[in-house]
Amino acid sequence: MEPIDWVPWALTALAIPQTWYLRNKRRAGWVFNLAGCTASFAYNCITEQYGFLPLNLLFGITAISNYRKWRQDDTEPAPAADPAPATVRAAR
Repeated sequence: MEPIDWVPWALTALAIPQTWYLRNKRRAGWVFNLAGCTASFAYNCITEQYGFLPLNLLFGITAISNYRKWRQDDTEPAPAADPAPATVRAAR
């Protein structure tokens, strides 16, 4: 086994906590995502697998977009609760 042959396994192992953290809206997910995208970019360049670079870029853009959206969702106030259920409103 060549020294670089283990890298795809390491990147896969990095993706597991990344997925879990992102699913649960944990900031650590973006740290794992940044590390994974950076390592994947370097690996793809070193091994001259340039076809994966657009996919890597897409994953990075998607993660940044999700981070911004989720951060915005966290800062927006929650909608006010309706004190009367729908059935009570209809009877009025």
